[in-house]
Amino acid sequence: MIIEKRLAVTSGTPEFTLKGSLYAEAANDLRNRLLHFIDHEGSNLILSFSDVDYIDSAGLGVLISTHKKLEANGGTLTIENPTGAVREIFELTNLDQILHMK
Repeated sequence: MIIEKRLAVTSGTPEFTLKGSLYAEAANDLRNRLLHFIDHEGSNLILSFSDVDYIDSAGLGVLISTHKKLEANGGTLTIENPTGAVREIFELTNLDQILHMK
């Protein structure tokens, strides 16, 4: 899993672009990076999923815990451009109804 951070051009909100598969091994690293970001940098966050081809339950857990922490701080987590199987997993688990998705 490759994780790149940048500012979204249109909103100025920090955006993490994820590339590859989000398995248990990568989920812990992602969780640590996102929690560090929330604790030190801000309360709004965009995760770009356009280049993510798979997510497992550990990855979904990271998104749920990140969403809850941001929400508790008055912020939002936005998931952008999930495609194919990843979008289907969000729909099957009803996370597309809980998380803000674009």
